Amino acid sequence: MSPHPITVTRVDLETWRAGYESKPQHSGAYPVTIAGGKTMPIEVWFDLNDSVKETFEKSVEVRIYYQGDNGETMVKATMEGAPLQSN
Repeated sequence: MSPHPITVTRVDLETWRAGYESKPQHSGAYPVTIAGGKTMPIEVWFDLNDSVKETFEKSVEVRIYYQGDNGETMVKATMEGAPLQSN
């Protein structure tokens, strides 16, 4: 959390097969300003070229771009992929 407000400008998903920019279902979803010291949900939507199973069978990275006191910054979260286990 930042003590200062930030403005989220875009969210990307990088997979082993392709990169995707979030295209939220509601217009005007970005930019979104988040008050200092607060959190809030933001809408993301990715139109994948492949199935969810294929897309997430290997690790992916979510990148969040935002404007803050130091200009544009990017933070990322990596999700480890794994094949679906059958029972």
